[in-house]
Amino acid sequence: MGGLLGLQVADLPLQLGEWLVGNFDPDMMALKLCNGSYMSITTQDVARVLGLPNGPLPISERDGPHVSPELRAWREEIKHRKGKITVKALVTQMLELKGGGEWFRRHLSVVVVSTLIASVSNGYANQKTVHMFRDVDRITDLDWCGYLLRSLVVAHGHWTQDRTRKFMGPLLFLILLYADRVVVGGRDVPRSIPTLNGWTTELLKAREAREITAQGFGQGMLDDPPHPTDFHAPSVEASLTGQPIRLNTEPGTLQPGPTLGTPQGFAQLFESKTGDLVLVATQVADMVRQNPNQAYGDHNFKRLPRHPIF
Repeated sequence: MGGLLGLQVADLPLQLGEWLVGNFDPDMMALKLCNGSYMSITTQDVARVLGLPNGPLPISERDGPHVSPELRAWREEIKHRKGKITVKALVTQMLELKGGGEWFRRHLSVVVVSTLIASVSNGYANQKTVHMFRDVDRITDLDWCGYLLRSLVVAHGHWTQDRTRKFMGPLLFLILLYADRVVVGGRDVPRSIPTLNGWTTELLKAREAREITAQGFGQGMLDDPPHPTDFHAPSVEASLTGQPIRLNTEPGTLQPGPTLGTPQGFAQLFESKTGDLVLVATQVADMVRQNPNQAYGDHNFKRLPRHPIF
C-alpha cells in the first residue's frame, strides 16, 4: 500500500461526490454518464486508482458483536476496552511507534479501512476487519480491491434508502476514478499508476467548479483506463507496489520511477517506504509533543482525510 504515501487529498468535492454516488448503478457496477454511456468499475480500477493490493485472500467482516482474539488484542494495544477510538487518535498512537513494527502495520491497515473503504458515521475506527491483520506479512495478500467494491455496494444501498444520511463508502475512489477517466477540456494532471499521485484537494475542487459552471457533471469524454503497456511498465503489480509511473505530455514518452516487481524487490521497497514514513511520523510526533497548542491549531495537523457528509 506504499502508493497511498502519495495521497494529497484532505477534503473532497462534495457536489461531485453526491452526483457520482447518485449515478452509481450497483447492478451493473458502473457509473452512468449524461450521454447515456456507462463507465464500468472493476477491481483492477481500484488497484490502478488507489494502489491497493488485489490479492487472493478475501477480506471478511466480523459477525455482529463477536470479539475475536485478534480484536481483543488490538483493543488492549490501543488501551480502549471496547475499541471506541477515533481515527485521529489511532493515527496519533500509530505515530508514537517510532520503530514501526507489526502494530504499526495493523494500525495503518485499520486507518486505510476506516478512511478509504468503509467509514463509521460516529468517527470511530472501523473494527470489523481487525482479525484479518493477524499475520502482517499476509496483509498484501488480501483482496483489498474486492472488499472496497463490496463496501461501495453496501454503502450505496444504505444511502439510497435515506439520502439524508452520510455516505460511508469509498467516495475518494469514485472521485479519482471519474477525474481520471472522464476528460473535460484537457487533463489536469499527467496520468499515473496509482491515479492518486498528482491529485490534490485544490485540483479536485477546481475540477468540480469547472464542471458546475459548464454543462454539469458527466459531460466529458470517457477515456480508456490507463494500461501498463501505455507506460511500457513490466506489470501492473510492479507499478502498484513501486514508484508511480507518469506519462509526459507528449504521447508515448515515459517518466518512470524505479519499479520492483519481484517479491524481494517489493520487500525492499516496502521496508524503505515504511522507514521513511516512520521517520517523518516520528518527527511530526516530536513537534506535536513540544508545541501542542500550536500543533492542534495548525491547519496542516488537521489534514487527515475526513469523510464528507452529504
